[in-house]
Amino acid sequence: GGAEVAISEAKTRNETPVFSPDGKFVLWSQVRPGEPDYDIVAANVDDLANRRVVFEGTGAFGVLDISTDGSKAL
Repeated sequence: GGAEVAISEAKTRNETPVFSPDGKFVLWSQVRPGEPDYDIVAANVDDLANRRVVFEGTGAFGVLDISTDGSKAL
């Protein structure tokens, strides 16, 4: 078995994880306690601890799909 890695900050709500077609990265939505706005977070699957916010939303947001070349998300 491999080591466990937390991909999200403590006490955040994380939803709709979607992997890129090549399987190299994952995007998901995240909201912090007491905040109404979701952000879209990205991480390389080989380095999940180094996640970054790629979109700061207003309201509820989630990832539905990622383009074949990995350059865009819906």
